[in-house]
Amino acid sequence: MPCTKHMQSMSHSSLTLQMPRQKLRFARCASVLLPVLLLAMNFSSSAGMSLKHYESPSSTAANADKAEPLQASSAVLQGPLHSVMEAVYEIPFDGSPSLMRSSARWSNWLKLPKLVEATSALLQGPLDPVMDAAFEIPSSLMRSSARWPNWMSVPKWMLPRHGKQGAGNCSVCDTWLHPDIQPALETFVTRTGLSGKNFVNELSRLCQRNGSYTAQHYTGLWKDSPPTDQDIGVLSGITRWIQHQKDANKSLSWNFEQFSKPDAGKSTAKMVQQIMTQPTKILIPGKTRILDFGCGSGTDIVAIQKMLEVTKEDTLCYDIHKVNRPEVTAVVLDASSDAAYSNSLDKALSGNEASVHVAISMVTFHHIRLAQRQAAYRFLHDIMAPGGIFIMAEWDNSKNPNRQIHYDLEHYFTSMFFYTLAPTKAKELQLATEYLSVDNWIAEGGLGGLIYDANRSRMVAKNSSTRMTPQEVANIPGNANRDFKLVWTKK
Repeated sequence: MPCTKHMQSMSHSSLTLQMPRQKLRFARCASVLLPVLLLAMNFSSSAGMSLKHYESPSSTAANADKAEPLQASSAVLQGPLHSVMEAVYEIPFDGSPSLMRSSARWSNWLKLPKLVEATSALLQGPLDPVMDAAFEIPSSLMRSSARWPNWMSVPKWMLPRHGKQGAGNCSVCDTWLHPDIQPALETFVTRTGLSGKNFVNELSRLCQRNGSYTAQHYTGLWKDSPPTDQDIGVLSGITRWIQHQKDANKSLSWNFEQFSKPDAGKSTAKMVQQIMTQPTKILIPGKTRILDFGCGSGTDIVAIQKMLEVTKEDTLCYDIHKVNRPEVTAVVLDASSDAAYSNSLDKALSGNEASVHVAISMVTFHHIRLAQRQAAYRFLHDIMAPGGIFIMAEWDNSKNPNRQIHYDLEHYFTSMFFYTLAPTKAKELQLATEYLSVDNWIAEGGLGGLIYDANRSRMVAKNSSTRMTPQEVANIPGNANRDFKLVWTKK
């Protein structure tokens, strides 16, 4: 979820705006050079430079006791403020002081004048650092600062307006406002406790789309729509809006674990029990052993453990991160390279061959690159007992446009919502993920020797008594991520 470059801080009186053009140019040049010289004298190579608050004569005395030095990096001080206000608050700047004074959105414009020539390069990020540098208002104090009372009431967090900086090139906007994706996104957002409709409205405002969808030739693939700083600006704005909703008690108060596992894994355990018994009960001799491949917090496997009354030694929890659950036998896999991953799987398999009755993997495989997925399928085949089952939950990617960008962004949305963290670099948005269609997931699993079990893969959908194929489940209206489950077995 940011990357704004800021501005030189300069002071003009309102009379400057009424100067003849030549005098105005001279005054502006002088106003640029003087602060630059002053700032250069205070430059510090380690911490940047100290920026004093420049105010008009009418407000200097009143705020003299409030002004404090602000440490700002030299990279911040690279532009004028009027272009920021024009972009952020949509206040045209045509040299008319009366327009500025009369604007309810920026009533203090002439009290804190920062008027110099605009540069388009300025409009490249969120507003926090602008206000930090120009008005010495730390972002943490934005909402309470008397100097910026309307920060949250007029939340124009994304600087560039559509048409000025090419908002149509924003992959976030093109993806989340796509008519074939937006309904699913709205459903997903509603699950978090936010208003899905208000989320889409805010997104439309940030994208300056006015309810219309303008992207042409959109494929949904990063290779065709590479992430840009425009995307970072929009995601930063959405993150601030989310925080505003939370501050106003307009969302549920819960963490990611409660959101993703609202019943502490009981529904997953119930699903496993259903698959183990329908259409027939699996019969495997010996002590029951279970495995969660990509177990995360361990919540699902612990719920299955309790249902099937399995010991800790026979409850295997494998992931590439350390899992701190005393109820399970946890193994950390090394995914730093294909060779390291294969070696760690061989080590995990040693002594456990053909012993697991039920293995699960809940929305993990799209995070595993192809060469490692092939090794994972072979590992699961080798560790499963004859007659055992492997259950995979995944997201279907069979529709147009492709869901690659959407699904990647959804991973970031959870970080934005639950931790108020937005990505700061465009290149971060493109994850090392791969999303396949139901049919392609089925075919790929077979490469490791697993046998697709079409009968056990037919699930009873929620609020239904009909057993449906994975493809039918993915197509259920309101299934935001086109979730489905597949079942493989081993002879």
